[in-house]
Amino acid sequence: MHKLKFALVLLLSFLLSNAFAQDKVRVDSLVKVLKTTKQDTVKAKVYYNLMMEYVDADSALAIKYANSGMALALKSHADKILGNIQNNLGTFYNFRGERRISDSLINLALSTRLRIKDSLGAAYSLMNLGHNNYDQNSYVNALRFYTEAARIRAKINDKKGLAGSYIWIGNVYYEGIINYPRALEYHGKALEIYKELNDELGQSYAYSNMANVYMEQKDYDRSLKYNLASLKLKLKLNNVRGIGVLYNNIGNMYFYSGKPDKALPYYYKSLEIRKSQDDKIGVATSYVNIGNVYLDKNDLAKAQDLMLKAIAISKELNFKVGLRDGYLSLFTIYNRKKDYPKAIEYFKLHTDYKDSTMNEASAKQIAEIQTKYETEKKEERINLLNKQTLIQQLKIDKRNTTIFIICCIFIVFAAFAYLFYNRYRLKQAAILQAEVMRQQDMATKSIIEAEENERRRIAGDLHDGVGQLLSATRMNFDTLLERLNIADTETRELADKTMAMVDESCKEVRTIAHQMMPNVLLKLGLTSALRDFVNKIDSHRLKIVLDVAGLANRLDSSIEIVLYRVIQETVNNVIKHAKASLLDIQLQMEGDEVSVTIEDNGRGFDTSDKEKFEGIGLKNIITRVEYLKGTVDISSSPGKGTLVAILIPLN
Repeated sequence: MHKLKFALVLLLSFLLSNAFAQDKVRVDSLVKVLKTTKQDTVKAKVYYNLMMEYVDADSALAIKYANSGMALALKSHADKILGNIQNNLGTFYNFRGERRISDSLINLALSTRLRIKDSLGAAYSLMNLGHNNYDQNSYVNALRFYTEAARIRAKINDKKGLAGSYIWIGNVYYEGIINYPRALEYHGKALEIYKELNDELGQSYAYSNMANVYMEQKDYDRSLKYNLASLKLKLKLNNVRGIGVLYNNIGNMYFYSGKPDKALPYYYKSLEIRKSQDDKIGVATSYVNIGNVYLDKNDLAKAQDLMLKAIAISKELNFKVGLRDGYLSLFTIYNRKKDYPKAIEYFKLHTDYKDSTMNEASAKQIAEIQTKYETEKKEERINLLNKQTLIQQLKIDKRNTTIFIICCIFIVFAAFAYLFYNRYRLKQAAILQAEVMRQQDMATKSIIEAEENERRRIAGDLHDGVGQLLSATRMNFDTLLERLNIADTETRELADKTMAMVDESCKEVRTIAHQMMPNVLLKLGLTSALRDFVNKIDSHRLKIVLDVAGLANRLDSSIEIVLYRVIQETVNNVIKHAKASLLDIQLQMEGDEVSVTIEDNGRGFDTSDKEKFEGIGLKNIITRVEYLKGTVDISSSPGKGTLVAILIPLN
């Protein structure tokens, strides 16, 4: 199964090495332009082109040019050039094996391209993030990035790009998630698009990938059919490297179907081409494959010679798959020779290079998803308790309103008979009304304060109690592992998984404690707390623009807490219900008033629909704002987003 991944990596390496090949005439021309031009935008573009010229020949110089280009692009607001530099430099770092730097740069490129609405560029960045995760066997994340890129490419009608996304989605289902029908579905979609575009090279890739899937399913007739279809196109296009890969694939198909004699000529054809292309990884792979044929024929001397050649090349290139497969075959050879010490030695070396299984990676992903699901269920229970408190408060309000109406009717009736007494009663009624309102305010304040105190208490208990207990558990477990010095690989992997689960639990406790009562709100105030809250929201899912003006000094703590909860509730409603991609939040203080406007581009709703209006938590927002004597205006209609405007008096 890993043969597909390394065939694809070889293909990408070949394409990039061609793309990055240095052209001295072009370099001289670019340096000349750099010396003569005074425009920062032009200089930034020249630095970008110089980076692309040197990235394969002189990596240090390429990085220097990239940094100069990014600095000038930022200075001159040349965002498109900036995104190109960030994206391609990130790809370069991935090929150097520096994954963290690569992810960081490509994410910056994605943000830049989304900000300037460069959909085509954003799709390329998403694909590169997918490749990074694919290379690390993080298939679920890779699928997420590839699918989002496909969605964008379909939207902008980039058919060739869409076919490429389908190819990689198919690879994920074949290589990682192991869902062969889905893999064939997406490779088939790609094939149809390539046929529509008359793209014969693309068709050859689709045929080849489908052949690999059928071979994995042991449907060797179909595998041969699609391999031959791909080979026919590669021969027509004179795609020498691709022809070499296909000869190898056809050899694999014959070998695994129990026809090693038919496999051998194709393996030798592939080896000849790979030698001519100086494809050392391919040569090592061919040596292993040919060696396995001779091993199958029990020609141990020839098989051993080929495996040693493959291992020598693989060591030079740190090609772990070649080392893994070569050592496994040497184990078999020495086992048949009954040289058991040597056999054990090579088996241990094989084990050292053996890849982690997909089941373990999937189990970790499933555990993460389950944890997120449990967290969401806890939040739902908390929201349910809040709603029950709100319903109880509404009942109290209704009862108070009824009492007030009865009093008013009595006063009006008495006024007709006793004009003088009516004036007295009106005065008493006003006093009573003020008292009722004061009591209502006190009741609302008590409920909100009790809720916030309870949030603060629970957050403290989680942080200082459960959090400290989990931290102590992790420390003790870590000490235990050091003392036990576990040698068994399976037991060590189980221990590592357990440690990862403890770390994930600590993280979840900190997250819940922060959501209950953010420390930054108490220590640094509303502005910092809102920025912290916004920064923690996935910008790929919802881009949030926060604009704060006139809040140089902190507000009263009760006002800050209510405003934070109102904005938090509104943002959560947008995430849960609006299906929006952009959210604009403006917080401003003018004179003795604070205003908040929150606007999204989501699907909106009918504000006259009382059940829907109350069902998404807007009543809770209105209650909190009214507690501060403020007002809330909500403007929305289906398909046109939602605008929430809040005004709070400070006096």
